[in-house]
Amino acid sequence: MKRTSLTLESLDYGAQQLAAVDADLGRIYTRLGAPPLWAREPGFASLVHIILEQQISIKAAQTVFDRLCTHLGEMSPQRMVSAGEEELKAFGLTRQKARYCFGLAERIHTGTLNLAQLDALSDTEGREALTAEDADTAVFYSISNCQTGLAGISFGNSLIKKVAGDLAAELPGIARFVTLSPIPGLMDWIREAGVTAWEGDLSALAAHYLLNVKNHNGAPRDAVARFHLGNGAIVHDLHEDGDLSEKGRAGSGGVMVNYLYDLRRTSERHEAFATDHTVAASSAVKSLAAAAQTMLKGG
Repeated sequence: MKRTSLTLESLDYGAQQLAAVDADLGRIYTRLGAPPLWAREPGFASLVHIILEQQISIKAAQTVFDRLCTHLGEMSPQRMVSAGEEELKAFGLTRQKARYCFGLAERIHTGTLNLAQLDALSDTEGREALTAEDADTAVFYSISNCQTGLAGISFGNSLIKKVAGDLAAELPGIARFVTLSPIPGLMDWIREAGVTAWEGDLSALAAHYLLNVKNHNGAPRDAVARFHLGNGAIVHDLHEDGDLSEKGRAGSGGVMVNYLYDLRRTSERHEAFATDHTVAASSAVKSLAAAAQTMLKGG
């Protein structure tokens, strides 16, 4: 099968086809046209940049990428392998991203992965060469029923859990299913609570907000949290500068949250939340929330 490159023309054609079969996309296409085509130089540096962009905003990823380039001197597999995972983490990469970037660098450095040969393969051959079986995490970006038109519709079972189950069956190595979700009411609560010295402690305050701040029914105040916790997820991790858009800064100061779905325990956690609004969270998030409570009490 002949490979085709994505061009402005083919991107616009694809957007037109989607617009023709989906009314919402049709309105978006009529108003905004096709999305931009972001072209990048092929190679190791662009792959690293793409890894860094996962789960955080493009602007935040650019900051980390520039810092990493400055530290390494040159963005090459050899230099990254010499630096090692721990050094990568010291310059702003999360544990997982340091692992992914180092793994990519090591495969290229040892010849296990040849990018030049990969470019010459068909799409099917390329996917096989990249061995998806090695993947261990699937990320769902900002899925919720809190958007206009979806309020009151619980589609967690039919969407998140179904997709997670299908992926687990197809790729048994995937053991973690996480979302990257907004915290839209965080800054409103901070202002209402009269918290003034929150800068530098935003992740801790976000953890406290998600775990301890309740609505009149005793459930978490945050609607996105209620959605995911109600479907059996746990509050897993927090990311400052995860969304540096104007809306992200206004809603949460840029913080985003991972909700983790452990398919073995979603039913149990769903029942606990439905019964008494139990908020399940990782030990790291609980520690952050405890630190925020100490700070709010002036300790």
